[in-house]
Amino acid sequence: MVVVHRGGTMTRQYVGRSRLKFRAAHPVGGLVEVSGEVFYRIADHDAMPPFLMSMVSDSNHWIFLSSNGALTAGRRDPDRALFPYQTDDRIHDSEDQVGGKTVLRVRRRGRVQLWEPFSPRYAGLYEITRSVAKSVYGNRVVFEEVNHDLGLSCAAAWMTSERFGFVRRTTILNLAPGSVELDVVDGIQNVLPDGLTRAFQMEFSTLADAYKESELDPSSGLALFRLSAIPTDRNEPNEALRTTTVWSEGIHPTRRLLCSAQLDQFRAGHEIEDEAFIRGRRGAYLVGAQIALSAHEQREWNVVADVGQDATSVADLIRLLTSDADLHAELEADIQLGTRNLIRIVASVDGLQLTADELASWRHFSNALFNAMRGGVPGRGYEISSSDLRSYLVSASRAVSARRSTLLEALPAVLSHRSLLELPDVGEDRDLERLVNEYLPLTFSRRHGDPSRPWNI
Repeated sequence: MVVVHRGGTMTRQYVGRSRLKFRAAHPVGGLVEVSGEVFYRIADHDAMPPFLMSMVSDSNHWIFLSSNGALTAGRRDPDRALFPYQTDDRIHDSEDQVGGKTVLRVRRRGRVQLWEPFSPRYAGLYEITRSVAKSVYGNRVVFEEVNHDLGLSCAAAWMTSERFGFVRRTTILNLAPGSVELDVVDGIQNVLPDGLTRAFQMEFSTLADAYKESELDPSSGLALFRLSAIPTDRNEPNEALRTTTVWSEGIHPTRRLLCSAQLDQFRAGHEIEDEAFIRGRRGAYLVGAQIALSAHEQREWNVVADVGQDATSVADLIRLLTSDADLHAELEADIQLGTRNLIRIVASVDGLQLTADELASWRHFSNALFNAMRGGVPGRGYEISSSDLRSYLVSASRAVSARRSTLLEALPAVLSHRSLLELPDVGEDRDLERLVNEYLPLTFSRRHGDPSRPWNI
């Protein structure tokens, strides 16, 4: 029930006995520096209608995010999605259902208060400010919510790693002068198993849930999201041989959940139980933990997911997770390597600029980056790989490839395009000369638009 008191020009609204704390917000954008990296940050972005953002990587990741926190992501194409691939309007509508999820029970001064950062739940019950920031390189997005009543800040960052996949980093900061204890449930929701094509998701929708299986390896904390079988109408076996993997680092879970069903139980103040195997439900990877923060202390951890993993990859990952390896250092090193590779790609298309107008310089970087993504960049400059050339010629003309097989096999592993054209045998064969001139060894090309348009493969 909402009770309204009118006094003068101000209207005070209540839900039960709690006064709603809405405020007039005016979004403001600008460049900021966080941990040595430059971001474009929009403060109070939640006062705007939801808008779509894209994230890039140096590899084959694709990510499209709504400013309300929902997203879709995957590798290579829509059939290798980590979260359901949908048009932008449906991404906006999937707020609080797809992607990251954080639920906190905050214990301070003998009182327990429930808080769900980035969620529309409890809107107006707390005085909060939100912001979203995107790295000027385009490969990192950070959502932040500050709860002024609880004296806490929660940030959720999305990043990519060629080696490990997709990384969601959660950071909790105690802004208050006193200590605080937290019961945390954090992770990702609506995780897709490998093998669900975009066409099947669009045509059959929730029928896919019947094929879903989620399993936890207790020794490593690794969760496997797979299909019991590839959905088909044909009377033939069709095994699902690949899986989606999710694991966590930097937090010591007391519980792990494989679906979102127990979240309401946690909200109601009850304890949650480990889930080792779930069938017929949408997958999630949620870790439960208890954290104590002293004044101005912060804690961060990562949830890491990847798609298309085969049995060998899973075995290698379990071996790594159960070893004495410094997972955080290895993960961070690969994330930073991806950033350096991305900068190197943009530098190769003359995208680095330094002017008095910093915003214009980063705008030029972004333009050069997306132009490179549309058309690709030469993988080795003017040098070409002879093995890649042979593969191209087989697909372009089997007759020419067979006729000139001796010449092609005798080529060095790497040679320049000019030296290849200067070979006498190339000049004497008009078909081979034409194919060599047409050969474009490009990489980094992503020929798709945003989710509101068809995927152009």
